[in-house]
Amino acid sequence: MVGKWSLLAVYLLAAGTINCLPSHSTGARNVPTPSEAFPQHAQLDVNGSFHLYWKTNATHITFEAHVRTRGYVGFGLSPNGDMYPADIVTGWVKHGHAYLQDRHSTGHFEPTVDSSQDWILLHGEENEFGTVIKTIRKLDTCDDDDVKITNDTVRVIFSYSENEPHHRRGSLVYHGTHRGAKSLMLLSEPRKVPLPSDVITRDLLNGRFLVPDKDTTYNCKVFDLLNLGKKHHLIKFEPVIQKENVGIVHHILLHKCSGIDRKYIGVEFDCYNSHNHQLKACSNVIVSWAVGGGEFYYPPEAGLPLGESGDSDLLVMETHYNNPNRRNDIVDDSGLRLTLTPTLRQHDAGVLTTGVGVNDLQIVPPFEKEFLSSGFCTSECLNKGLGNNTGGVNIIAILEHGHLLARKIRTRIIRNGTELDPLAVDNNYDFNFQEFRNPPNARKIMSGDALVVECTYDSTQRSTVTYGGFATSDEMCLSFIIYYPKMGLDLCESVPMYNKVPRAQSNGHAVASQFNFTLESDRNKFKMLTSTTKHWAGCNGASLTPQYTHQELPMLIPQTPYVEPPSMCPSVTPPMTSSHPKTAVCGAPLPTEQFDFQESLAADGKYVLFWNVNKTHIIFEVHVETKGYIGFGMSPNGKMYPADVVVGWVKDGVPHFQDRHTVGHSQPIVDASQDWHLLYAREDHCRTVLKMVRKLDTCDDEDFKITVCILNKEDGWVRRVK
Repeated sequence: MVGKWSLLAVYLLAAGTINCLPSHSTGARNVPTPSEAFPQHAQLDVNGSFHLYWKTNATHITFEAHVRTRGYVGFGLSPNGDMYPADIVTGWVKHGHAYLQDRHSTGHFEPTVDSSQDWILLHGEENEFGTVIKTIRKLDTCDDDDVKITNDTVRVIFSYSENEPHHRRGSLVYHGTHRGAKSLMLLSEPRKVPLPSDVITRDLLNGRFLVPDKDTTYNCKVFDLLNLGKKHHLIKFEPVIQKENVGIVHHILLHKCSGIDRKYIGVEFDCYNSHNHQLKACSNVIVSWAVGGGEFYYPPEAGLPLGESGDSDLLVMETHYNNPNRRNDIVDDSGLRLTLTPTLRQHDAGVLTTGVGVNDLQIVPPFEKEFLSSGFCTSECLNKGLGNNTGGVNIIAILEHGHLLARKIRTRIIRNGTELDPLAVDNNYDFNFQEFRNPPNARKIMSGDALVVECTYDSTQRSTVTYGGFATSDEMCLSFIIYYPKMGLDLCESVPMYNKVPRAQSNGHAVASQFNFTLESDRNKFKMLTSTTKHWAGCNGASLTPQYTHQELPMLIPQTPYVEPPSMCPSVTPPMTSSHPKTAVCGAPLPTEQFDFQESLAADGKYVLFWNVNKTHIIFEVHVETKGYIGFGMSPNGKMYPADVVVGWVKDGVPHFQDRHTVGHSQPIVDASQDWHLLYAREDHCRTVLKMVRKLDTCDDEDFKITVCILNKEDGWVRRVK
């Protein structure tokens, strides 16, 4: 096999000032300090004993756990928040040595050690806070015992013990009550934008509202922001939740409504059962927050307009209280904090609500494991909203919303009859964790597009029909899409009509009464009807003419359905190759993530190295124009001996990788301890790509200790490469 070698002779020499890495603090810590800057952090338990930091890129994820214990630490990924089924990793530090085990659960007992160890230990230590375990793994390890990490909500389970495992047997001591679970979106990195100096804040609060002693309450309160004096942009919003009512306040919506007399400012009313036609929650939702969500920043180019000249609309804040125990002593002053600026951004933003209309014609029969319910937004409605905007609108974020039975939600987009990859997907939806998703790639809604929101429900634990409605025990299927520039469209939805069912037009209860849902045959008949019935589709917008339109339409079905991309995992069958060799010119190499450093190691530019480094480890990615093997290593003199070497290649789609060292000017020897770990590999018509990670100090005599100092990016670099 033909290959290419490169030895990096001189690592990092700066032409400017060097800021060396700081050592760990020696003072007592109440809050842990991670080994590097992580964009995401979550406190997994209520008392602050388990902190998890993480970062992701296109190929892998890095976790760093800080736990207040001197025993073992365990955390894992679960679709349901339970110990089984789950992908689990356990780690501990004993006598200064760190240990890590990749495990999986087969029941509610000690997890089994995986035959394939796909979680890689990067660092472990005990410090003033407790135990630190830093680990990395591929997003998709291609191991059936591991959980593939996607954009879905994932329940991160955790545990820790005051005791280390029994070393000889490798068994874990039961963790007792030191355990729990927290829902997170691991791949949806929150957006944070620096705020200008002229921002102002407005708190919209419920004003010590006495929550009624019933399951579900939708309390609305009227607010006024006309005192802004001129047009402002809303650039951030966040929940203000009274601490003792965290489990009671389920979601808050802010509506911008016309036609409300100013005498009602400060008035509270039942959002959906008011007899006063002026006091209602209108369709124009401008802020949406749900339990589990946090602060939301608009991107620097857009803001939601408020206080415009001639705008007499008032704001109606809707708060959904979930009070299953029917307590009568709950007083709440929760609400929203709005951050606004008079310095207007380039674009006005808007919010589009789409999906299934909140109506009892949405019917979920009992005893069903996966019942699908869908609503859509027609291209006619979107065209009216877009008007003359031929460039379409840019999606900022999406919040998908269902209730207790919802297990999956998907927001689909159809363009000219072809279904594109979904705007948002959550195959592990959690009613108690609802957060905006920032699209990983730029997405648009264009003229001619149509939208479909579909929800999958699990009703196996119910013996009666569940209807669409506002109560927590009812169901919903909605997506709130924040976008720019603003359209004239606020609401776009549909409800099924059940055309062939007698009395279908009266209400959902009349429809459901025609079926005996205890019979599987009737449930199957109803599922077929739901998938084929026509829908009552409508759209609403204050600037539309007329403001509300509707029509009877069949369910939207794309001419070309979306097909999930094939798995990147290697197949037992070698991939087919074309009989016509590709002759395309190789462009510049595109790394799998943003790297701080890059160097062409060959004069012809055919061997390019990228790397990132922090306190504990270093990640390399090499792009080499070859179909053979790649050799890469570190040497004190630029020669093959002595050198710390890795060799890798891809054959029939399967990557191969070896940690080696030289003992002379001959073939390097495979190390007894494999301390370099392969993160990613691919081969295309241009080049082979290998991505690898190793500790700065592997404590292996056959590896080189990498001494690193962090430099400013403006500093010059000197390298000698052979």
